Amino acid sequence: MKKSFYRIGDQVTLRPWDRPTHEAISVWWESFKETKHLDQFEVWICGGALEGTETWDVDIILTGESKYPADLKHVLDEGIRIGFKHWLLVDIVWQDKVVFPYLTFEPFRRIRNFNEVEKQTNEEHMLRKYNGVEIYPGLYQQQNDKPTKSFKFAQKMIKEGRYTLGIQKLSDYIYNNKRTI
Repeated sequence: MKKSFYRIGDQVTLRPWDRPTHEAISVWWESFKETKHLDQFEVWICGGALEGTETWDVDIILTGESKYPADLKHVLDEGIRIGFKHWLLVDIVWQDKVVFPYLTFEPFRRIRNFNEVEKQTNEEHMLRKYNGVEIYPGLYQQQNDKPTKSFKFAQKMIKEGRYTLGIQKLSDYIYNNKRTI
């Protein structure tokens, strides 16, 4: 069996995750929506999972003002932890605004609950460091004044016709993709 280790900040899994499906995201959401303090935020989905393209992660953005940094840290930690529990890689961040990739870029702040990601398999070892500034224990802020790699990638996918939806509230995504029997 293939050995693997993946760490996002404090969250660790030894099991490889699966590619996200609508059903898997719905199961994750059913658990995650019960997270304490989540009511302070709006939850958005974007990227390949929303667009139905082949991807390994689910891109989630939280917006809204958190009353306390510890609340935001808890919500971000739970998003990743519950994802690992359901064999999903959930890339969850907080942003002060949603940046639509088909519009003109606007500077924005992003907060993550990690400043590095580590992946180890039989074939590779990868350590990716982010240049966030710790603003609270375990919370790292990045001010993005220029288009980010993810913004540029989304623009490329839009130009190729592979991204057409942009971003949606997660509750709308779940509702709009319900399967009928």
